Amino acid sequence: MAILSNKYFGIGLNFGKTINGFFSVSADKKLVKENMKAILLTNPGERVHLPDFGVGLRRYLFEMNDAELATVIRERIIQQINKYEPLADVMDIQFKQVDNQMNIRILYRLKDVGGETGVLEITEQTTA
Repeated sequence: MAILSNKYFGIGLNFGKTINGFFSVSADKKLVKENMKAILLTNPGERVHLPDFGVGLRRYLFEMNDAELATVIRERIIQQINKYEPLADVMDIQFKQVDNQMNIRILYRLKDVGGETGVLEITEQTTA
């Protein structure tokens, strides 16, 4: 099993629990949230061998603030999370951009961890 493949992106090694003296694989809700954050903040082309990986939220800060931009960002977020974090099911995305600040709130459900819901909030702003 290749831990770094797309299928297992939201899964990490759990050193606390073992199977036959070796590490076990864990679908940790904190790890899933961190992986989703990495997906949102990574620019496409930054990851070696994964040129499509990432939403690249920062690049949208200087775009026109309108409904079309919000739709593009929502579609990109859903597409990327579905592809690279299969343990999370996006339920809702709230998007707000004011001046030089973008706020995104994602409500998601964990597929393999009892169906728990979680919220990821990201705020990106320009440094100017």
